[in-house]
Amino acid sequence: MTKMVKSSLYGGASYSTATIEEVQRICTYLTDCASSLRAQATSWLNSVMRIVTLSNSTTSWCAKTAGSVGGLGVSGSGLGPNQQMHCSLDYSALRASCEHAGAQLNNAAQRCQTLCDMLSRAYSIYADAEIRSRQVTNEAVQLATRLAPMTVAKLTFAQALGGWVYGIVTEGNFGAAHALNAISWQQEGLMRGVGSLVAPSSDALGGASVAQGASVVGSLGAGVMNLVQGNQVSVQRVEPAAATVTAAHGTADAIANLRALSGANANAGDYATIAISQYVDADGQRSWLVTIPGTDGHGDSPLGWEQNVELMSSQSVQRRNADSARMVVEAMRQAGVGAEDNVAVIGHSQGGIVAATLASDYADEFRFEHIVTAGSPIANHPIGENTWVTSVEMEDELVAALDGDVNPRNEQWLTIRAQVVNVPSDDSADVSSMTCVDDAHQGKYELTHDLAYHQAAYENAAQLGSPALQAHDEHFQSAIRGDYAGTTYWQGRMSHAWQDGSTTNGDATP
Repeated sequence: MTKMVKSSLYGGASYSTATIEEVQRICTYLTDCASSLRAQATSWLNSVMRIVTLSNSTTSWCAKTAGSVGGLGVSGSGLGPNQQMHCSLDYSALRASCEHAGAQLNNAAQRCQTLCDMLSRAYSIYADAEIRSRQVTNEAVQLATRLAPMTVAKLTFAQALGGWVYGIVTEGNFGAAHALNAISWQQEGLMRGVGSLVAPSSDALGGASVAQGASVVGSLGAGVMNLVQGNQVSVQRVEPAAATVTAAHGTADAIANLRALSGANANAGDYATIAISQYVDADGQRSWLVTIPGTDGHGDSPLGWEQNVELMSSQSVQRRNADSARMVVEAMRQAGVGAEDNVAVIGHSQGGIVAATLASDYADEFRFEHIVTAGSPIANHPIGENTWVTSVEMEDELVAALDGDVNPRNEQWLTIRAQVVNVPSDDSADVSSMTCVDDAHQGKYELTHDLAYHQAAYENAAQLGSPALQAHDEHFQSAIRGDYAGTTYWQGRMSHAWQDGSTTNGDATP
């Protein structure tokens, strides 16, 4: 089996009714053409069966002239012109011709259907219906979780266990990937329900319950972590073993750089290293691209596990004071990012939540033009309308579902959601509208939170020719316009006030 990715787009543009109707008419026409071509293919393939029947009978065919007739492979006894002969058709050639015609018609039908599928995804034809369905499901799961938490917990565990057993039986895979995939349809609703239980005094519905629950948990966790690791963020510039971030000429390049940076951190077992790249245009206007990897897991790191909860809080002050947000802001200050400079931010997992927090809560200090997130739960962040957002998420990705809600849909916010499709390796499936995941991630089913999947998802979405995605990519390019002027790398540590640090700061509360 080969792992392929198939992406759909949500938001990013408000198409006119005329445009949507025209695309729908084209899709209907392509579907009708596909049906007609399949019917003709069936007729040709039925002819094959008739030919087989004739070839097994004693039926013969006679002609009055010798030689070949119409290229049908007629064989005779070599008599002269105008002499009668007795000859037989080459049924094998006839059968092969019919089979070829049927296969060609089936291929044409598949191409029509593929084009229809790509148009539908590029223009989000079915997006409204899909989102309404997800919202209804989320609300139902949230209500059930709030009213009968133990029952929902048991059912969820049973589904996850079933997925886990399926993975063992089919792949010998003992990982959690199949278990999480089995409950992917209810993950957002479960997060809503949990949020309602954590913050029972709140009447909030949807993802707001998650944000309020995160506020409660974050308040408790922050106090504990401040005692353990301190509340002082120390930020310093570092020189990596290799320069993993290069000039980005668009969103695809930025995602590739983010993956390279994250991979280098993971391979070295190092603290999360962020990269700040500078661009300067012909007028001397500076632009910046901040690249932020995900959680690193070190005990004294600002990008630890606990900080994720604070970043998702409903309270602006709490989000601002999250260690990871303060670290990135301090690095930006030291790098020389100015209040009038254009800034774009791209982040994976916690890095994407930091990007959303900066755009939501530090817009008074920096001018955030565009953020790109990969596998990040940011639906509840109050990002201003002046900041464009491009989000990439996987359908069965638990982390992206932690916000408990679907992302906003408007011209400034585009969400790319992708699913993994296991395609037979015998070339029997049409993969022209899908994108292959890297060879390193082929094989058994695995968690799709790895950036290899987000990179493939964006690549697949770009192949659809969507005007919405093109507009977002052009806006991202304009946010970092100019010539590439280099990249600096930064790391952070947490400490208590009495411990030394190169640059420290406490709470970011104004």
